Amino acid sequence: MIRNIVLVTNEINPYRKSFYDRVYDYCHSIGVTFTVLLMTKVEHGYNWNYEEVKSDYAILMQGRHFTYPIVNHLNGEVVKYLKEIQPDIVVMAGSYFFYTNWLVIAQRKKLHYPIYFWSETHFQEKRNYASWKLKVREFIRRFIYQKFEGFWYSGKLSREMIEHYAKKDAKYHFVPNLIDCQTYSSTTQELRKKRDNLRKKWEIPDGNTVFITPARLAWVKGIHTFVELLKQVDDVNKVTMLVPGMGPDKEMIENTIKKTNLDVRLLGYQQQNIVMELYAIADFFVLPSLSDPNPLTCIEALWCGLPLLVSKHVGNYPEVIENGQNGYVFDYTKTTEAVGLITKLLHSSVEWKHKASRCSLLIASQYYAPEKVVKRLVDDMIKENL
Repeated sequence: MIRNIVLVTNEINPYRKSFYDRVYDYCHSIGVTFTVLLMTKVEHGYNWNYEEVKSDYAILMQGRHFTYPIVNHLNGEVVKYLKEIQPDIVVMAGSYFFYTNWLVIAQRKKLHYPIYFWSETHFQEKRNYASWKLKVREFIRRFIYQKFEGFWYSGKLSREMIEHYAKKDAKYHFVPNLIDCQTYSSTTQELRKKRDNLRKKWEIPDGNTVFITPARLAWVKGIHTFVELLKQVDDVNKVTMLVPGMGPDKEMIENTIKKTNLDVRLLGYQQQNIVMELYAIADFFVLPSLSDPNPLTCIEALWCGLPLLVSKHVGNYPEVIENGQNGYVFDYTKTTEAVGLITKLLHSSVEWKHKASRCSLLIASQYYAPEKVVKRLVDDMIKENL
């Protein structure tokens, strides 16, 4: 009988808390205890407030934290908590390089628990490691992945990568990012009734097509690269691109924009209610990432009923886009084709936009309904370990 499930992760961030809450609630409803063991309050380089996301089911472990040569954590207390809780199933999240996760692996035979690893990484991600470092990481990844009984994967691309390293009889569970779908869907529908007034509020020029790109202002999000691409599009003077978000590369992105005549607006951090306004006035969602394993914003866009344009480096593109039906995937190395896709969106008919909107909402309900995902995940893991 399965009584205890433990998730070991580096942090609870705001966009994951809703998922953890739902897992906890469902486990509680079937008599299973769900505990989250945290390595740190907030991961290095991020600035969300731990006090806003901490929960009764989560335990913050004491430990040492490192930022060089890579971000890492060593929480010796994880051994104590695993012995106290006596988990029937353990799920590891974060990096397979975390020392704390190595301690979890080291205890598995002594405490007799299976380990599932939550991985979102995929081969399309751009890596800046030297070749010898990549070879070392590849060796370590394969060695560690062979220790896991199963995996949580975020989509087709992440599963393909896992299968390259995992043992043949590993079990797989699709675990996409999830959001409060009712809030996004219903709120956006209501706000669209005020769309004209909202466009005036945000000073959108009459007749302009609005792109929304909610993203950190970081190199990996590709905003600067997309701006260079956008310059080559005819009628680009009829485009307004809204970018809510903060990040370390704001100045670099601003300088790129200043060299153009494009209406690209870096709006800084915005509260959720304001972001919802931006989704309501947007015509298209754009995510031009250079490396992005499993972005939550794509799911937000689906529930808001928007057509999408994303780069091939967005890890969940096979799940969120039916090519030509609710959007397109572009490749930076094929500039002419990418410019053509942007142009195609700008000249798309009202009828196509309505069909694309319905398609996005259908995909959202099929793959990203929180209750369905959580119930299936927990039930399947329990069945595998009875």
